[in-house]
Parts: sequence; structure tokens; C-alpha cells
Amino acid sequence: MSEWKVTTNYIGRNVYQVLRIKDINSPMHSGNVEYSGGLFDTYQEAQDYANKLNEEQGE
Repeated sequence: MSEWKVTTNYIGRNVYQVLRIKDINSPMHSGNVEYSGGLFDTYQEAQDYANKLNEEQGE
């Protein structure tokens, strides 16, 4: 699996999500992505959460 990272979508406003790719050797599509934490209002909130998940994953 890849590291957790931030993506953005525009749904009337920018929202941010934290995701990781399940199989890094396959194309990115909805069946190959895992999301965590729901929607975030700011990039920094999402990045802080991704950093936390990456630290936990590295332990």
C-alpha cells in the first residue's frame, strides 16, 4: 500500500480527503483506493491526519 496522502475535490467548495492506494502496481481507480477520516475543510487538517496515519503505519 502507498502512504496516506491528501486529495481535493470541488463540491461547491474545496474539500479534502485522505487516501492511500491499495495496490501501487495497479492503476488508481475507485476500487484501488482506501479513504480515511471523511471530509476536511482545510488542506492542513487533512495533511495533519495523513501524517498521523503514516506515523502509525510506520510503527
